[in-house]
Amino acid sequence: MTCATTYYWKIVAIDSHGAQTESPVWSFTTAQCPVAQFSASPLTGVAPFLVTFTNASTGASACLWNFGDGGTSTEQNPIHPYAIAGTHTVSLTASGPGGGNIVTKTSYISVKAKGDFNVDSKPDIVWRNSATGANRVWYMDGITLLGIYSLPTFANLNWTMVATGDFNADGKPDILWRNAATGANRVWYMKRDNSAGSGFLAHSRRCQLEDRRHG
Repeated sequence: MTCATTYYWKIVAIDSHGAQTESPVWSFTTAQCPVAQFSASPLTGVAPFLVTFTNASTGASACLWNFGDGGTSTEQNPIHPYAIAGTHTVSLTASGPGGGNIVTKTSYISVKAKGDFNVDSKPDIVWRNSATGANRVWYMDGITLLGIYSLPTFANLNWTMVATGDFNADGKPDILWRNAATGANRVWYMKRDNSAGSGFLAHSRRCQLEDRRHG
C-alpha cells in the first residue's frame, strides 16, 4: 500500500439465481508518508564544541541520527559534541506508520582543530622569540611544515602567549597574551588571512572587554 492514500472497497454477493447484493462502501486512509528534515547550529566551530540539532520531520514518530563522527542518537532534538577535526556528513532517518525516509546533508558540520590558523582542519604551531618579540605561525600537516606566517612583533618581552581559543566565537582561533609584570591580559582576534586585531581583556572581576588596536 502507498502511504497517505485512501482505499475504497465493497462486497458484492450473487446468489444462485443471479441476484446481486452489494454492501456499503468502506474506506480507509493510510498514514502520512514521513518526510525527514532537520537543521543545526552552529555549523562550524573549533573542537571541541556542541551542535544543537532540530528535527523538522513530518509524519514520523521515531528518528535515528548519524552525526558523521561515529556518534548516533534517537533523541528528537539532540545536542552533540564534536571533537574530531574535519567535515562531517549528517543524516536523519525518520520513521512512522507510513514508512521511513532519510535525509543526508553532506559535509554539513565543519570542525576546526584547535590552533588551526589556516583553516585546513589541522593544528598549527605558534612561536614567540623571547629575545626579539617576533611571532610566527607554522602551518603544519602532522609533523610536516607547510609554511610560515609572520605575526606582528610584540617588542615588550613581558608579554607571553598563554593560550589559543576562539574567544569571539567566529570559528577562528585567537591568541591570549598575559603580561607577567602587570597581570594585564590581551587577546589577538585572528582573521582568516591571519591579520590580527586586538583588544585588552580587563583583569577586573567583571572581565569587561575593551576593543583597541594593538601597537
